[in-house]
Amino acid sequence: MKNNYKRASINVPVIIKFDDYHEIASVRDYFNKLISGKKVKSKELSCNWGYAAVFYFEQNDKFKRLVKTFRRMEKEGHYES
Repeated sequence: MKNNYKRASINVPVIIKFDDYHEIASVRDYFNKLISGKKVKSKELSCNWGYAAVFYFEQNDKFKRLVKTFRRMEKEGHYES
């Protein structure tokens, strides 16, 4: 049987908006299935308009800058429902 593997790229860290906070863990698990060799972690972000999470690799501090940018943009009204 011949395997036809396709390449996928995921730009991490990334912030994703969710309708239900229960979806966050399943998306994190899916990312971990796609990426071998590194563990993707997630952190819930409390928002006035719903749910969001930042997904990042362990040992990667870029996500802290991304969260600060997200918070600034949220205060400016870019992420309202």
